[in-house]
Amino acid sequence: MGLATSDAISADYWVLITSSDTKTYEARTGSLGPVYTESGEPAVILLIRVLEIATRKITFVRHYVRIADCRAGFGKLGEADLNGRSIYEAEFVFEGGNVASTIAQTICIGADLQAREMRMKIAPTPEF
Repeated sequence: MGLATSDAISADYWVLITSSDTKTYEARTGSLGPVYTESGEPAVILLIRVLEIATRKITFVRHYVRIADCRAGFGKLGEADLNGRSIYEAEFVFEGGNVASTIAQTICIGADLQAREMRMKIAPTPEF
């Protein structure tokens, strides 16, 4: 039995969300989850791998969006280090055409799909 290359292994765990001229942003599959902001607001958080194209340097951050901003379709995309400390915020608008908007929209759609799936598992529709 042969061993898989690291590229093959990482391809199974990271999904491209968006890119710019200088960076790519990939989400870790299975890392989307609930969190509370420092001010106690419910939010959704996702682990992101950022690749700087020119240097091939990889960094990891966690991006989060408040549930209220997901519902509004605009607001702030937060960036936190791996320990959850907030380090940056950017404004987003769904279909806004920039990196922050694409990442925020991805997080919000993922959260909505998870919530729908949970409701289905909790209270399945009876079959008659």
